Amino acid sequence: VDEVEAIIGPLRRAELRRKTSDAPKGQLRLGKTVQKGHQSYNLMMALQLGVRYIITKISHETAPKELGPLDFELKVKQFFPHEGSEMTPAHPGDGFTWKDYAPMVFRKLREMFGIEAGDYMLSLCSDAALRLLNTPGKSGAVFFLSEDEKFFVKSLKKGETRLLFNMLPEYYKHVSSHPHTLLTKFYGLHRITLANGRKFDFVVMANLFNTSVQLHRKYDLKGSRLGRTAGPACRDDPLVILKDLDLDCTFRLEEGWRDRLV
Repeated sequence: VDEVEAIIGPLRRAELRRKTSDAPKGQLRLGKTVQKGHQSYNLMMALQLGVRYIITKISHETAPKELGPLDFELKVKQFFPHEGSEMTPAHPGDGFTWKDYAPMVFRKLREMFGIEAGDYMLSLCSDAALRLLNTPGKSGAVFFLSEDEKFFVKSLKKGETRLLFNMLPEYYKHVSSHPHTLLTKFYGLHRITLANGRKFDFVVMANLFNTSVQLHRKYDLKGSRLGRTAGPACRDDPLVILKDLDLDCTFRLEEGWRDRLV
């Protein structure tokens, strides 16, 4: 009962916060809501079902005080048939296979980042659909945005998934030692295999732009100068994502903060 309440309680509190929010009605929303009939609907539905399954499953397990090598190597698979099973609910789409990478590691990371299991599920798996963003880069990646705009879900190439999975022990060690790090916050790594055999890898990340502070400029910095500009005409447009060559200012930090933020 206590474990169930640990999940359901934050869901109730987050829903209350959402209902009583004073956010202005009709404000500009990013992306396009993925409704039934959209070409990405089945993919979104599989993603939501898979996240709900693994978060519920891992939340009922006792978390070890220290993670071992096997926690970083663990991969969990679950088939979701159309008609449902003892482990999975029935759903309107075709059957698919869910694969989760290092679920206990990502649970610990979410806890370190202050993300409650119930809030996480509500953001990604509630009745509200995810929103599909226009691909902002050249990678051709698929981007979903949670309804509350707290989380990005980005598709990965197979090599990118392997790279993140292999670097996970060092990433976890670094985040544990540097809780104020400005490195990207990763919350989950997943693979969906559809009935036609097509595979999609996804990583869930924090949306850095989800803030009450007004942002006058936004930058996508990669540490490269080759073609890294949005163009001079876009420099003062708050809706444009600027790049490395557009950065024309210097940051000064108090002593010791650079090491804490790296």
